[in-house]
This record gives sequence, structure tokens and C-alpha cells, in this order.
Amino acid sequence: MDIKYNRTLNHYSIVMLIATSFLLYAGGFTTTIDAGMAFLDWPLSNGSINPEGFLVERDQTAEHGHRLLGMILGLLSITLVGFLMKAEKRLWVRRIGYALLIVVVLQGVLGGLRVKLDTLNIQSQSNWIAQTFAVLHACGAQVVLCLVASVFVATSRRWVEFVPVLSDGNRSRNIIKIGIILTACIFFQILVGAIMRHLNAGLVISSFPYSTPNGDWLPLAWTFHIFINFSHRIGAIIVCLTLIFFIIRLFKSKEHLRYLSMWLYIPIVLICIQVYLGARITLRMLSEEHIVTTHALIGAFMLCSCWILTMFCFRINNVTLSSKVLE
Repeated sequence: MDIKYNRTLNHYSIVMLIATSFLLYAGGFTTTIDAGMAFLDWPLSNGSINPEGFLVERDQTAEHGHRLLGMILGLLSITLVGFLMKAEKRLWVRRIGYALLIVVVLQGVLGGLRVKLDTLNIQSQSNWIAQTFAVLHACGAQVVLCLVASVFVATSRRWVEFVPVLSDGNRSRNIIKIGIILTACIFFQILVGAIMRHLNAGLVISSFPYSTPNGDWLPLAWTFHIFINFSHRIGAIIVCLTLIFFIIRLFKSKEHLRYLSMWLYIPIVLICIQVYLGARITLRMLSEEHIVTTHALIGAFMLCSCWILTMFCFRINNVTLSSKVLE
């Protein structure tokens, strides 16, 4: 199949990446300031598309802004599907677009269920149902970002015009496996982080890198909140080690190093920023709203960048995907 680089389609996917990033930040900020229930109704806000005075109250501004950005991303996703149907010959790329639209719609439903099933609406003694949907909503946002990134990668000039060259099949398979494992580890770390955020357990351990001011590595007492917080720290170590191993393997491969070039440095920079932000939040014992939200957003970027590297590894090696799929 003769595939040509479509600049307009690729640039449109970049616009969607930017829009998705803004949406993730808006959602993260809404969670950080606990504004998820600024409006008790859904899909409208106080019975209106644009409720009166929502720009006055910060909670309402954050939540309604998040809803509006979600609607915008939905419209962009519909347009993308139409664009792919018209301009994209590869079935697997079109399927990514269909999957993106489905997940975006599902995200809206999950966000709505988080509101409708909150204890403020159903008068329950426990709010675990709404919190579960909130966590699923947070994880779904990561899937949306990775799907948009997949379209960006598949329509990029680097992907379309590259001729796969296989030099060492076993080494190539191992690199791909490490990339998949790393991506899974980061996603699980984000899941644990989402649970921690929605339980307001981000500051239950007040020391860093130790778990107590006296220099103990393990907490002296255990509750579920402490367990989640400590698990998030252990997850960070696992992610760092796996990332280092992945990057080293990529740097040792001339084909990968030459093809990926500057892409290799993105997750390295992101993990350094992420560790700094996490330490700052813990040591200051202050829920700095934009710092906390940025920490969550950088986690999403970490996931996305490692997924992009893994996709490019598939393209480079032409091992697990057939030449037909890679066209």
C-alpha cells in the first residue's frame, strides 16, 4: 500500500494533543481544588449550558471549564474520524480514531456518573461509588492521550517515510517488551496516584525520601491511606529503574538511537521534573494547587512519551507487526 505523508492530518493530531493536554490539566486542577461537585447536575451545569456567574466562583469556573474542554475534544474527535475516513488508507489507523471517539464518549459518561452518583445526590453514607468512577475517569484520560498520540505517531513523516531495517531480531523483541512493560508500569502508577488523590492521601507521609522524620524507610503505622501513598512511592522507584533500563537499551542500539534521536531525552527530562515536584509537595506539606496539578500532568506526559517511543520501536524493528500493518 502506497502511503504518503499527510501534513494536514498530522498537524491536526498535534492540535488534538494540545487540546487533550489542556483538558487533562483542567481535570487535574478540578480534582486538586476539590471542585468536582461544583454543579450537582449533569450534563448541564445548574440547568444551563453556560450557567450564570460561573466565572465568579473558582470551583464553578474549574468544573465548567473542564466540561467545556471535554465537549471541545469530543467535537475534535468526531472531526478526526471524518478526516481519517476520507484521507487515511490504513485500516488500523482509522480504527484508532474510532477507538478514540468511543473512549472520549465513555469519558463523558464516567464523568457524569461520578457526579450523579455522588453522596450529595444519592444521600449515601459512603462515597466510594462516585470515587470509583472518578478514578476510572482519571485513568480514561490517559487512554485518550495515548490514542491521540498514536494518531500523531502513525501520521508523522518519521513513521510514514521510514523503511524498517531489522538487524537483531532477539534484541529488537526485547526492547519492545521492555517498552510495553514500562508503559504498563507508568499506567499502574497513575492509577495508584489517582486513588491517592481522590482519597486526599497525598500528604499522609510527611517525609522524603524517608517515610518518617526519624529516617525510617517504612511507615511506623499502616492505614489504607498510608498504604496507597507508600505504594505510589514504590511505584515511582519501579518506573525510574524500568525507564533507565529501557533508555540504556535504546542507546545501545545504533538503529534506535539514530531513528529516535531527541525523543529519547523527553522521558528522562520528564522523570527528573516529576521526582522534583513530588519531593517538593511532600517536603513543604502544602497542597500547592498548580504544582500538584502539574505533577499529575507530567505523569500523563511520561506515559505518553514512553508509549510513543514504544510505537516507534515497533516501526523500526518490524518484528511483531506484519509489513501490512506497518504500511
